[in-house]
This record gives sequence, C-alpha cells and structure tokens, in this order.
Amino acid sequence: MIPTTCLTYPIWNQIGIHPHHGINIPLFALRSQKNSDFGTFLELRPLIDFCQSVGMDTIQLLPLNDSGSDVSPYNIISSCALDPVYIDTNVLPSFPNMNHLGSLPYAERKKLKLKYLYDYYLQTGSTTQQEIGYKKFIENNPRVSSYALFRSLKDLHEGKPFWEWEKQYQNPSEHEKKAYINTFPERVNFYLFLQYLCFSQLSSIKAYATTKKVFLFGDLPILISPDSADVWTNPSLFNRNFVVGAPPDNYNKEGQKWGFFPDQYEVLQKTQFAWWKERLTYISHFYDMYRIDHVVGLFRLWIMTPEAKAIDGFYLPKDPALWLLQGKETLENMIQASSMLPIAEDLGVIPNGLREILQSLGVCTTKFMRWERNWEGDKKFVSPNNYPPISLTTVSTHDSETLALWWRDFPKEAKLYANEKKWDYKPLLSIEQQEKILYESHHSGSLFHVNLLQEYLRLFPELSYPTLEEDRINIPGKVLSSNWTYRFKPTVEEIVSHEGLKKLFRKVIS
Repeated sequence: MIPTTCLTYPIWNQIGIHPHHGINIPLFALRSQKNSDFGTFLELRPLIDFCQSVGMDTIQLLPLNDSGSDVSPYNIISSCALDPVYIDTNVLPSFPNMNHLGSLPYAERKKLKLKYLYDYYLQTGSTTQQEIGYKKFIENNPRVSSYALFRSLKDLHEGKPFWEWEKQYQNPSEHEKKAYINTFPERVNFYLFLQYLCFSQLSSIKAYATTKKVFLFGDLPILISPDSADVWTNPSLFNRNFVVGAPPDNYNKEGQKWGFFPDQYEVLQKTQFAWWKERLTYISHFYDMYRIDHVVGLFRLWIMTPEAKAIDGFYLPKDPALWLLQGKETLENMIQASSMLPIAEDLGVIPNGLREILQSLGVCTTKFMRWERNWEGDKKFVSPNNYPPISLTTVSTHDSETLALWWRDFPKEAKLYANEKKWDYKPLLSIEQQEKILYESHHSGSLFHVNLLQEYLRLFPELSYPTLEEDRINIPGKVLSSNWTYRFKPTVEEIVSHEGLKKLFRKVIS
C-alpha cells in the first residue's frame, strides 16, 4: 500500500498504515462554560477524550499562528508564533474572569485579552523568566525573539504595517535588532512570555493526545501576511514587486487577488530550504501531521503586480517545465525536515503530473467528494471505494458550503448525486441521507477520513443552528463580516456528553 522505498514510509509506519478517522475542529469555533467566545488550547483535552471514546484517532485544526488583528487564520503574521488569543487563562492563578464580557468582535476581544495578559505578565513575568523551561524555550526557538521585536515595534507604531514605520526600523541589520530588543525590553519580554505560555499549553495538549493515541493534524499556510515578522526579518525570501492570487476558474471568473508576496524559490534553494525547515521543526512540537495549504503553490504561483487585476496575472515560474521539478524538490526537503506526515490540499486547478509526484512521495491528496467526478467522461461521481489509499476523504472544507448547504444551493450537482444513489431529490437533505453520505466518507478507499464537526452536529436539532448558512466558516474571495466568525452552537461540555452524537460517530465509523 505504501512502498517501503517511499520517502514518507518511516512516518507512515509510525502513524499506522490503516484507516484513520477524525474531525476537523476550528479552535476559534469552540465555546465552553468557562469561555463563551472562542476556544483555547486546553479545551482540546475533553475532545481528545471524546475522540478516543468513539473510535476516532485524528483531530484536524486550522492554523493556530498569530494573525494579528485579522480574524482569518490564514493571514498569519509569523510562521513560528502561536496566537495568544488561544491561551487558556482559567489555569493562570489570579487571572480575571473574561466570560462575563460576552461575545465581542474578534479584534476587540483579542485586544482586551492582551491587556489582561499584560497585567498578568507584570505580576508574574519576572518569576517565569527564571524558569528552566522558559530559558530553554527562548534558546531553542531563536525566531521567536524576532517576532517579539516585530510585535513590539508594531505596537510602538500603533499597528501600522512595517513599511510605514520610522525608517530606522523598517529594515534593520541583525546587530540593530539586538540593540532594539534591549531598547524595548518590557514589550519584547511580554511577547516572549505570551509565546512561552502558548508553547507550553499546546505542547502539553500534544503530549496528552499521544497518551490517548489521538493524532493532532495541524495546518501549514504556505503564504505569509505581507506585514509579517517573516517578511520583515527575511526580506530576501520574498518578491515584494508582485502579489499572489488564483487564476480564473468556474467559481471565480475574474480570479482572486490575495495580496501575499510570493517567495523567491532560488533564495530558498540556496539556503537549503532553511525557512521551511525552521517552520516544520517548530510545529512538530504540536502536531503529528500537517496539511499543506494550497500545495500547488509549491510548484507554481499565480502572481500579478499590486496594481493589476487577478485575471491579468501569470504563473511563476513562467516555464511550465520547471513546475514539477520545483515542487518535488521543495516537498522532499520538507518531508526530511520533520517526523510529521504531510497531507496536501490539492483542490482547484492542478498541473498535470502534480498528483503523481504526491503519490510517489507518499503525500496524501485530498478527495473532496462532490468534486470527485469523471470530468473527462460521463461526469458521474467517482465511487469513494476507488479513491487511492494515499488520500484523505472529506465532504466539505472550511472554504466550502457544508454538505446540506451544497445540496440545497447546487441542485444540478446534487440531483446527479441523488440519481446515482437512486434517491428522490429534495432541496432539504434528510438526516438519513446525510448520515449515509458521512458513512460513505468514512468507508472510502482513503486511509484518512476527516470531516468538519458541524457536519455531524447538523443531524441533531439541539446541536445545530436553524439555518444552514450559519454552519459556513468562510466564503473565499469575498470580504464579509460573517467570514471566520463561526462558533459551534453547543459548548464543549454539551458536545462530549451527547449520547446521540457518540452513537452516530460509532455508527458511521464502524
């Protein structure tokens, strides 16, 4: 099934070459009786217990990197820093209770939490800095100091992007950075303190999951915010004359313009892909597997000038003959950099030969069931039984409609699916039909089967929202106030204690 000569074989052997089942949990979507607004690292613990109890062994998470004031977890401001918004303050002695504040907009809630954390740092920081664990964390994670300085300077300049800072701070030398760290010790040490708390809590969750034989499946965005510690610290890695997007397709006729700077492959190559290796070393403290977001971007990127429209972009490298060579070399270096298993998000317009490279390296592709069709022939849906083992099956993603929403809003596609199942199509997907599709997703030919938690909650009125739209996480290519604001209707406590939900999971997995 997985050739012993495959580059990822030792990792597969460690994970287990057998079917794995799990749920995708956006951490920000969690609510608990202690935290009413969004989840924390430590609130994964009861969900790990829940997964073990129903026979699942995988929890997928969206990116947990610091994204600054942006609610999107994919617009990260550091590749090696976690978002302090996920710190569980309930375990911090004498920390004020924030639950009484109710639901606040993300940026406002985060700003307030950081204020409280700063007060807590003033009380306890000097003691924490003397701990052996703290000192080892700083020593073993050199890039966290650059991040802490970046965040401090950003505070000094009232949140402005770094290219609008005072000239002396825009592109400092390594010597100057060290001097600046000593110039603003209190703010720098505060952000180091936060990262230590983040690191300690999430790595403890990873250790706990390991004892329960549950794998944590992280997410690795390949693109970084233009206003990030990475771009500020390593400007030579990025081409700031262009921005990245997506070419026109059936869903976005004009293409998409994301605004990220493309990395410079030649520079990465000359440094033996050190940037990737540092990132992977860091997240290996938290995850057993990682999703490579937009894996096609390792092979080629759709770019345009900042002033141009997405439809006027072009691929980089310009020579298609280089695409597969570039992607394969990058992936090989990434695989060898850690003991984590990579799983690729290979949806959308994909160049010929890319999936063959992923399979040869033992990197899972993603089988998004509604898109798996015989497009070159009769357009029928491919039987999940025929999915290759080195793949992950899912019925929806954070960027798509949920299963029931797709069924209602894309009747032409859903009718084809219903006909193949010999079902009478009705716009409202029945509970029985959704359960059957979920069952099928867990019994495909793939070795991994992972769906968004709300796909299962939808089968219970008391655990789901009255309207289907409320289950959607993000609509890509559009700036909407509803994007990334999704929260599970039930609390963590209600989820893990729901007997019907437990019975459902055991049924669809068995």
